[in-house]
Amino acid sequence: MKKFITVVCFVIPINVFAQTCVDNVAETTPNSRFNIQNNGTVNDLETGLIWMRCSIGQDWDGSTCTGNATSFSWREALNTSQETSFAEHTDWRLPNVKELLSIVEDACYSPSINLYVFPGAKIYRFWSSTPTQNTTSGNVSNLSLII
Repeated sequence: MKKFITVVCFVIPINVFAQTCVDNVAETTPNSRFNIQNNGTVNDLETGLIWMRCSIGQDWDGSTCTGNATSFSWREALNTSQETSFAEHTDWRLPNVKELLSIVEDACYSPSINLYVFPGAKIYRFWSSTPTQNTTSGNVSNLSLII
């Protein structure tokens, strides 16, 4: 299985609001889609991907994520993901934008993620490994996603 690290680009300081879910929108990431492990990881049964349940900088305490996520530049996020060892795995990597979109919960916002599966998630901008090129400057950057 592919393993993915959840690396935060930066934290958007909106911690006052609680997650809101809309009843008339079908869940895109129901709990039944995931096999939750005791080691702080989760297997996505639909995509076959393994995810960390906490963002880098947070700690898995056996039931939830504690602490604050760490902010990274894109290059730092790429390097950190490749250097991370967690849950006896050393082959973590930054997901591409399609993989990252696969864990977005369309029925909820602030944050747009399943908080049972990813209990420490707040409103973050997450880096992806998907590159994009600015055609006016020729610079290569990458795509990120606010969850």
